Amino acid sequence: MRIRTGTAAVTALALTAVVAAASPAGALAVPLGVRQQDAAAAAGWTTEPFPPGDIGVLAAARVDARTTWAAGRQVVSEGDGKENPPVSVPVLLARDDAVRSWTPLAVPDGYRGRLNAIGADRAGGVWVTGDHPDADAPGVTTAHWDGGTWQQASAPLLEPSWGASLLSVSATGPRDVWAVGARQPAIGELTFLGLIEHWDGTAWQQIPGPQLDADYWALDGVVADGPADVWAVGTAARPGELGRPLVLHWDGRSWTRTPVPSLDGLEGELYGIAADGPDDIWAVGSYRGTGDGAERVLAAHWDGHRWSRSGLPAVAGTLRTVTARSGDVAAAGRASDGQPLLLRLGAGGWQRIAVPAVAGDAQVAGLIRTGAQLTLVGSASGADGRETPFGLTR
Repeated sequence: MRIRTGTAAVTALALTAVVAAASPAGALAVPLGVRQQDAAAAAGWTTEPFPPGDIGVLAAARVDARTTWAAGRQVVSEGDGKENPPVSVPVLLARDDAVRSWTPLAVPDGYRGRLNAIGADRAGGVWVTGDHPDADAPGVTTAHWDGGTWQQASAPLLEPSWGASLLSVSATGPRDVWAVGARQPAIGELTFLGLIEHWDGTAWQQIPGPQLDADYWALDGVVADGPADVWAVGTAARPGELGRPLVLHWDGRSWTRTPVPSLDGLEGELYGIAADGPDDIWAVGSYRGTGDGAERVLAAHWDGHRWSRSGLPAVAGTLRTVTARSGDVAAAGRASDGQPLLLRLGAGGWQRIAVPAVAGDAQVAGLIRTGAQLTLVGSASGADGRETPFGLTR
């Protein structure tokens, strides 16, 4: 059974916790992550400078009307490849629309582990979620920014778990926050089980998922459109099979699996989800081709009655994130050549938008909409394994 592309991030990391250094932005004229590209692809795009450093961006999200955050991890010590492994610390960055460059923010004091997800609480606050840092920790690390201070809160794990991660977070308000991911039941077991947590304004509570005919399932994305209308996506696999796309829905009382007949038979995973109202939900990911087994882009749409597969260009790659507003839908990820991938839905259907190349193997962590502009945020891994963040706006 394939261990399942989108949830490689699930394995918990025991990282040394420090407060992110508020080092100068050290903005470069052109970010190291972006290389020269032909004029056709680069036309209309601007690159955004990041602080220097070996920074892997795992999440990016709009947190208020003018500010975007990005989060992940930063390697601060390379180690020796033997007894001393590399040392990473959580990293948090912010971009103001008026400045268009990224600057460091202080992470919560004593925060342990990387930062996997960001979500605004619709009341001026922001949640970040991470990992279950070690066997002695009571749960998965999370923290809330109220506009002035950080407050940490542990999301409980009701069952014994060797590792766990919350990979996506979404809120309808400060007392209704959902976070999803997966947990690893025991060390040495090459399987994961879905994890669903809910914040009620006071504490996190682990919420049971539906009973699935699967020995493996994991959740990569969640969107809360209302207190009784929450969607989550990921993958699930029966014994001896590869993962297949998974869609769950919360109706205010319980989580249930929602059938997607047009995706039946596909081996793959849904990673990102966005809502443009209760009858306009988009989910994106990838599936494996029947012939060569290569990953191809995948999208599905909920119209208020049923899910249906959306016709995409024949592109080899994976879509990781999607944004939808007033009928304008765009999705981004990684093409099979390792470069950023952007698709946009127009009157004539989905179209691929040319994107400047980055220097290395790209992972797009977020697709940010600012008015009519779109920004791709992520990081690129070089041949030496170092990661360089990038931001591309058009």
